[in-house]
Amino acid sequence: MTKSLAEQLSEDAVGRFLAAEPASAIVDVSAAWCAPCRWLGPIVQKVAFELEIPLILVDGEAAPRLTKEYEIDSFPTLLFFRGGKLVERHCGFLQPEEMRKLAAQIFERTIQTEPTAAELAFQEAYRQADRRMTEIMQPPSDALEPHLAAIQPELSSIEASLQHEVGAGRISSGEAARRLTAERKRLYAPFQAQIRSLEAAQNEALAFYEAIMNAAVEAFTRQDVNAPGASQSERMCLPGDASCKVN
Repeated sequence: MTKSLAEQLSEDAVGRFLAAEPASAIVDVSAAWCAPCRWLGPIVQKVAFELEIPLILVDGEAAPRLTKEYEIDSFPTLLFFRGGKLVERHCGFLQPEEMRKLAAQIFERTIQTEPTAAELAFQEAYRQADRRMTEIMQPPSDALEPHLAAIQPELSSIEASLQHEVGAGRISSGEAARRLTAERKRLYAPFQAQIRSLEAAQNEALAFYEAIMNAAVEAFTRQDVNAPGASQSERMCLPGDASCKVN
């Protein structure tokens, strides 16, 4: 059986692919600025290859019809199709074993009880990458946290007020989103230095993570995943959220 390989498709090509078979596939809808999307990417690729499931990568910001049709308003979003029909979805990051179990359940694949050498090597690579990311990002995250906590009551009040205005029909949801973005910008302004510090650390951490994890995926695909071998927080990004942006 041919192993799954990730393929970047436009929204029109996604529709044609799903209608042609009708196909089973994982559709990973992400955005370039979304850090959790980049954390999740290598994990999805590894699981799709292991379980022999086609993987389609979609730039969510370049696919407005697809995001509207499937009501996608945060990234990353995974869409799981069987027989050309959407059967499950997940928003946000998943740990490797969570992703593996979820996909196996949806597509009725059997996961070996005894981990292979390839699986053990991938798990170790993930632990190493995750540990280093935490070391890099924890100090600037700790520095930013008190500032975010201080503005949270006011931000929550603004969000509630805007939702009320939308519900009453006085403003559109688009106008509410515009105003919320402006209010976030105002509230974040006093601690931009801390935000920039976190963004710089996040970029450094992501570069390390992707180097380790992409190499781990490549190594995994070269090995026989069926060979026995005992030898070896949910996060997501909302558009406009400055604390989650990657430059």
